[in-house]
Amino acid sequence: MHDSSSTPWQPNALARKWRALAERRRNHLAELYQSGAWTRYFSEETLRAHLLDATREVERWNTMIEEPDPAAVELAPARPPTPRAA
Repeated sequence: MHDSSSTPWQPNALARKWRALAERRRNHLAELYQSGAWTRYFSEETLRAHLLDATREVERWNTMIEEPDPAAVELAPARPPTPRAA
């Protein structure tokens, strides 16, 4: 069971995870291109389309992430752990 009061909604954290996944996909496609292994799996046109799509996904996730203003960031006090129901 999920206790919504113990885990606040963090859309930036979620967007960062999806961006990391998109970056891994883009990097994988770039490695395939650099190694020449792409010829086993894709035509050149298809590989370019996949690379373009992966790059767009990374850029799209970048626009969704709100970077905090360094001047406005304050260190929040650590929250004590909440007891779990047994």
